[in-house]
Amino acid sequence: MIAAGEAAASAALAMRTEISGLVRITAPVVLGRYLVSPIVREALSTHPDLRLDVEWTTRRVDLLHDGVDVAVRIGRPTESDAMLTRLGHARRRIFAPPSWSAPDPSVPADLYGAPVVGLGPSTEAPPLVLRSDDQRATVRPDWRMAANDGDLVLDLAESCGYLAILPDFLPPPDWRVLLPDWETRHEINAITAPGRVSVPKIRYVIDCLRARAATQGGEEHTVFTRLETP
Repeated sequence: MIAAGEAAASAALAMRTEISGLVRITAPVVLGRYLVSPIVREALSTHPDLRLDVEWTTRRVDLLHDGVDVAVRIGRPTESDAMLTRLGHARRRIFAPPSWSAPDPSVPADLYGAPVVGLGPSTEAPPLVLRSDDQRATVRPDWRMAANDGDLVLDLAESCGYLAILPDFLPPPDWRVLLPDWETRHEINAITAPGRVSVPKIRYVIDCLRARAATQGGEEHTVFTRLETP
C-alpha cells in the first residue's frame, strides 16, 4: 500500500512538471518572426509531447475568451489582472534605404514634413517622440504608410526613397541609421492570464522567449510580476 501510494504521488508530480500539451501563442507578425519563430523548432524537438498553436495578429486578444496562453505584445496590457513578463525593449530608429537621396537630417526638427513609413496601426499616428539620453524631441513627419508587415515597409521605403522608422533588427545591413543618438523605445512583454504562468508548459515557453530576447540584446527579467494599473 505504501509503495502504491508513493507510485501514485510520483505519477502526479510527473504530470504537473511534464512539458506536454497545447500552448496557444499570439504575437504581431514582426515580433513573432523575430522572437517566437526561432524558439518553435527547439521547443518541439526537445519536448515531443508539446503542441503549439501560433497566430500572428495585431488585434488585442482576450486571453481567457480566446483561449490564448501567451500573448507577446509591444507595450503594457490593458487587463488589470494580467501577468506580465518583460522580455526587453524594442528600439526604433530612423533608417534611410540606399535609394534615399535627400539631405540627411542633422537634428530631429529636420524630420518635419519628411516622407516616412513604418510599423504601426495607422498613418493617423500621434507625433513621433524621440529621446536621446535626457533630451526629448517631438516631430511630425509626413506619414505615407503604416503597416504591420515589415517586408512591405522595407519594400516601399526602398522603391519610393522614403525614410523608415523601424526596430533595429529589421533593416538590411546596407541601410543607414540617421540621427543615431535619437530613438523611441517600447516595452516588449509576454502576457498570460492570472495563474497560468505556473503551468509548466507555459512557463517553459516564456523562459524560451526570455532566453531568445536575452541573446538578441533584450533585457532579461527573472521575476514574473503582476501588472499594477496606474
